[in-house]
Amino acid sequence: MNNTQNKESILLVMKEPGLIETALYEALSGMEIHIFTAATGVDGLSVYKDHLPCLVLVDNKLQDMMGMSFSAILKDSMDGGTHCSVYILGVNDFLQNSKADFMFPSSASMDMLCIQIKDYFDHRHVMALHSDEIERAKVRQNERLPAPMDEDQFKVDIIYSPFNELSGDGLDYWCGTDKENLYGFLFDCTGHDIVSFTQTAEIRALLKRGCKYFKMGMEQYKTLSDVLKCMNDDLFDLYQEDVIPTAAVVFALDFKQKSLTYCSAAIPNFFIQYKDEMQMKEVIMENYPIGYEPGVEFDEKKISLENVEKVIFSSDGFSELLFENSNGLVKAKHDDVSAIVIQIKQSCP
Repeated sequence: MNNTQNKESILLVMKEPGLIETALYEALSGMEIHIFTAATGVDGLSVYKDHLPCLVLVDNKLQDMMGMSFSAILKDSMDGGTHCSVYILGVNDFLQNSKADFMFPSSASMDMLCIQIKDYFDHRHVMALHSDEIERAKVRQNERLPAPMDEDQFKVDIIYSPFNELSGDGLDYWCGTDKENLYGFLFDCTGHDIVSFTQTAEIRALLKRGCKYFKMGMEQYKTLSDVLKCMNDDLFDLYQEDVIPTAAVVFALDFKQKSLTYCSAAIPNFFIQYKDEMQMKEVIMENYPIGYEPGVEFDEKKISLENVEKVIFSSDGFSELLFENSNGLVKAKHDDVSAIVIQIKQSCP
């Protein structure tokens, strides 16, 4: 027995399938779709187990049972019935719980049936291409995620949970060769689908370039404010009024000086866990998002890391789920969820 669904085959369960079989081969010419047949419901269940076709056409008046009964049995079977579509032909009276995907009345013409089935396979072809694209994008998404870091003075890990397969969030971090500094960013593009995902590579590249220039001390990148300002200007130069707003935060930790420098573009807050304190402290951040309007300034801030155990930068998909922010929450998750969790070790000088 096959263990995978045959995406290019049909099962006809009816006493005399010849006329429909011929019409379908003609209507589906060029698609290389195989058609299996069975004369009774019992035989049809057996043929289905052997070949796992993606579409089953069943006459409602079989020799041994009604087609609607066959459909209910198949859909509830353990042989992949939930993954196929079942069309029932010649339906005039309905039975409850047939679980069929489509029912044709006795008056339905052969042309109508063939058009419906051709549309079914055309749609499957489009969805297969879309599925392949999604799978490739998911691989790229996972490859972009930074690896956890565990150094003498700090430990870094991430929380990354797309709302639905692909995320509009992105994040990255890295440290200097002396392990005395940690740099990084987190951003949240509008939406949480493949359209948002396509933006993330470009946003990531611009932020990474800006942070690299900041670390090098280049003239236009003296501060983290300059990183976001230059990025904002670059996007408007490239796309004019078509820029899609993006929330972001860039940060730099200096473990020798025990300081955290950060700059936000509409990421609303981040969180600090101090030693000997149960509750995390929420640090409010304000600023325009990147791409909101040209020429805006972004405010860089600096705070001490004295007595700090943990720092968490996150998208609002994460922060809104925390208890102190979850008033009126009706869904356990309603957006992409991402966070960079930085643990500052006791050995930090």
